[in-house]
Amino acid sequence: MSETINFTRLTSSDKLPDRFLTCQFYQPVDPDQIDSGVIFSQIEILTPWFPSSQIGQTAINTLIREYYRGTDTSDLVNFENAIKGVNRVLSQFAQNGETDWIGKLSGVLILINKKEIHIAQTGHSHAYLYRGSKINHITEGLDIDDEPHPLKTFTNLTSGTLQMGDKIVVANSSFFENIAPSELKLLVSNYRPTLAALECAKILKSHGNRVANAIFLESTSKEELANIPPEQKIESVYLDQSGINFSLVAKNFFKNSVGPAFKALGRATVSGARATGRFIAPRVKKSWEKTREGSIKSFETAQSVVSQAKRREKEEAPHTYSVESKDEAGRVVPKKSLLKAKNKLRRMLITLGLYSRDKSKMVLGVFVLVVIILAAALTYSFAKNRWHSNAKNLEQRYAQLTSLDGEASIAASKRDDQTALQKYKEIYNIALELQDTDYADKTKEFLEKANAKITEITKLRSISSLKTLDLEGDTLAIGVDSKRIIGVLSGGEIKERKATDAGFVTLLSATLPSNKIVSLTELEVNLFALVFDNKALAILDPVKKTITTQEIKLKSDGQIKSFGENIYLLDTTNNQIWKITAEDSKYTTSSTYLKDQSIKISDAVDLAIDGSIYTLNGSGQIMELSRGTKINEFKVTLPGSETLTSYKKIFTSENSTSIFIVAQDGNRTRIIEIKKNGNFLAQYYLESADSFQEIVLDSYLREIYVLKDKKILEYRI
Repeated sequence: MSETINFTRLTSSDKLPDRFLTCQFYQPVDPDQIDSGVIFSQIEILTPWFPSSQIGQTAINTLIREYYRGTDTSDLVNFENAIKGVNRVLSQFAQNGETDWIGKLSGVLILINKKEIHIAQTGHSHAYLYRGSKINHITEGLDIDDEPHPLKTFTNLTSGTLQMGDKIVVANSSFFENIAPSELKLLVSNYRPTLAALECAKILKSHGNRVANAIFLESTSKEELANIPPEQKIESVYLDQSGINFSLVAKNFFKNSVGPAFKALGRATVSGARATGRFIAPRVKKSWEKTREGSIKSFETAQSVVSQAKRREKEEAPHTYSVESKDEAGRVVPKKSLLKAKNKLRRMLITLGLYSRDKSKMVLGVFVLVVIILAAALTYSFAKNRWHSNAKNLEQRYAQLTSLDGEASIAASKRDDQTALQKYKEIYNIALELQDTDYADKTKEFLEKANAKITEITKLRSISSLKTLDLEGDTLAIGVDSKRIIGVLSGGEIKERKATDAGFVTLLSATLPSNKIVSLTELEVNLFALVFDNKALAILDPVKKTITTQEIKLKSDGQIKSFGENIYLLDTTNNQIWKITAEDSKYTTSSTYLKDQSIKISDAVDLAIDGSIYTLNGSGQIMELSRGTKINEFKVTLPGSETLTSYKKIFTSENSTSIFIVAQDGNRTRIIEIKKNGNFLAQYYLESADSFQEIVLDSYLREIYVLKDKKILEYRI
């Protein structure tokens, strides 16, 4: 039997203003990582949600990233290395001046792979194991009251082996204040995780507790998990929401009670109608035929009598007019019916305001009426045909989904990621088209599956922004170093935000060489270089609060990056990279960097430096240069042979082992991470960063800053 974990999270759906509180589950979609297990995390930071949320979430993201990148054959070694990575990130926060969280962070991080479990703990969150009739305090003794230190936040580790049927509860201190571990035993032992979480939610709500947080885990088999009813496999129970899902209850009621009852009633009605019809129909038909025969004979007799009387009357009064006519079959048709029809037409024309004693006007009115009726009939016919055509088209598109899904599954089974990705993208687009039609419910499953498969094949993770900073003005460019974020606004106002600042403050107001900045980059020793569209170079010193235009006139107004005190300018017009050097802290001269005239960089869009220079063109081609000559060249290769045609930016540094590329997929912004030899590592979709104005990335801290709509969005990957 294959082991698996059944779990339910007990948490809050809304953010809590006085703390950061979360419990999360992560299962990799990458086939190469699935066998490495799953990660559960419970984190609480007793400081206001902003900015503590970025600290807690970054810790979780770092654990996931570092563990699944581990290359050791031992899960424990990879887990320990990932925990060290978490501690390093937390230490970096402290070095940047964000220290309020120290001593206020509690959490439990868990790795489970098959039967093995590894746990790291800090603060006042704890985990309990319920095995049979015994309770085991897993994290007992791990919360040692040492002086808190960021690099030693998660240093308490323990490991063990799970048995089938084991139950584990991980929770914060607020949870255990209302529900003692011994009381919890009865609930956990008798209920599945979902029902246990629901019962605990009732208890916590009765005490007015909305800040409890817990994860209920159960070691089980895949076969047994498949037999558990869906209502007992809820992933999340929220303390700040009703414990009853009324829509689900109503849906089940109609599905299981009302629906079958109406179906049974309908079947009984149809059967009864058929039986009644079989009994009555022959008798009604026989009676109708007899009545019809009698009526015909009576009519023929009456017609004969009337005809004889009329002939005699005509013979006696030859000048009277006949009130009868005959149709083609020779049957008598009274002229009164024609008069009645004429009168009906006249009344209709009077009602419509078309009747007139002037015959020509009336004829015209009748003609207009006929035209309107014909137009309405044609419009109805056209609309009806169009509706039928649309309905048929929708039916065909839905049928196409089923066909494509089969083709995609076959391609995936053959490890043909390129074909599978193409098929799943087609499925996704068609399913989106059908979302506003009668097929919306039927295509929902296709849409969700296609999205999951695309994510799995492309290894594309969505990253949400940790915070939004308002610059409150039209911003020309932004820059970032290890201590601050700089924003240069239209009109010459320059703003700064350090790690300890709540928001941006005005650094200085200056007269700029131009109101269009082409490129801005950080220099060593707290300086920034700016290139303007008039080929002017300026140096911004945030410490001295000055911006100085340099005497040098640049050869181009292209992108710049720095290494040491040197500035490197990308000049695509002249197929050259200019090395700009300083004398006495002033940039006065430039020299050519490229020595090999056969090197072509005229299609480059950006450059990055770590000692070597990397140029990037719009199709994802990267060239590595050293001392003015080409030493390597490669193209960005994405999983599933996916292709992008709009690459924008490239970042790296001597302190980073990765190169980061910014690309556009439609209007969606991606960050692609590769090794410096070109091998793919990961890619990320930045939520809310579509159609950005500027983007800056710190390759060492893995921080991203996006300028959009006068605001800066901050991300961490």
